[in-house]
Amino acid sequence: MNSNQPDTHLPRNAELIHSGRFSLVYKAEEGGRQYILKQLHPRLAGDTRAVEQFRKEASFRMDLPGIANVLEYKERDGGHYIIREYVDGVSLKEFIAKYSGRRWKRFRQHIATGICALAGSIHNAGVVHGDIKPSNILIRRPSLDPEAGPGLVLIDLGLAWQDTWRPEADPEHPLPFSMVYAAPELVLNFPGLVNAATDVYSCGLVIYELLSGRRPFDHVHPAMLLQLMIARELQPARELDKDVFGILRKASAKHLFKKPPGRFVPEELGRFLLAAQKERFQSAAELGIELEKAFFPEASSPGWFSRLLKKN
Repeated sequence: MNSNQPDTHLPRNAELIHSGRFSLVYKAEEGGRQYILKQLHPRLAGDTRAVEQFRKEASFRMDLPGIANVLEYKERDGGHYIIREYVDGVSLKEFIAKYSGRRWKRFRQHIATGICALAGSIHNAGVVHGDIKPSNILIRRPSLDPEAGPGLVLIDLGLAWQDTWRPEADPEHPLPFSMVYAAPELVLNFPGLVNAATDVYSCGLVIYELLSGRRPFDHVHPAMLLQLMIARELQPARELDKDVFGILRKASAKHLFKKPPGRFVPEELGRFLLAAQKERFQSAAELGIELEKAFFPEASSPGWFSRLLKKN
């Protein structure tokens, strides 16, 4: 397929809502029902690794609350398409930018524990999301009320892995990852270390940004931002009390490299990454329980996460 030519397989009413490195995302409507159409970027149509990953994404049909369901997968004339349910919502990224103040404090706390619930749900299904970030979390529009609990939806399983499938380490084809929120084992291309604790790391950074209003790592130069992602510890924020900050720092534990990681042999580098990973909460449920205790110490009965752990 020529990436410079319009795609004749797209619905006439398709509206482009996102253009990324790996895909084009459209909103469309048929029979009064809206849906999302995700197309593998035409320039990647001949890339066997990209096609394989896109097909894997289409296979994630978990039918879980709070997970945007895949409805159909199509391949036509070299094009690859995923159709998933449309969610009328506001991204967490947009929410953080627009909604602040004390009247939203409790709502934000419920969002934080809700993020852990979503991550825990897919982990229980044997899936690691691999790309938890503010733009991949939606708040359903009807629940955008500081007096109500948020209805959260986790989207975009484009970088997700199943326990039964993961790519081999390949220096020529490093793992894809998102800037700011990706764990060091993703950034440094160690697929064998990717597990639930990888998502816990990202949850910690997203919740830090949600509660503080600031990005966990930030720099105008991408190379410097990568350095911060790999080697800088999460910094205190005046908006976070000591207990909550301690929980988020544990969730995002990493090895603080004193010299560039490229100077280590892979075996030694892997040992450092694994040791730091083991310092994190090993499940999203554990992170959720600790946040629940810190946010709602007055609660007299066990919360969602306490009940979940007892079941498991």
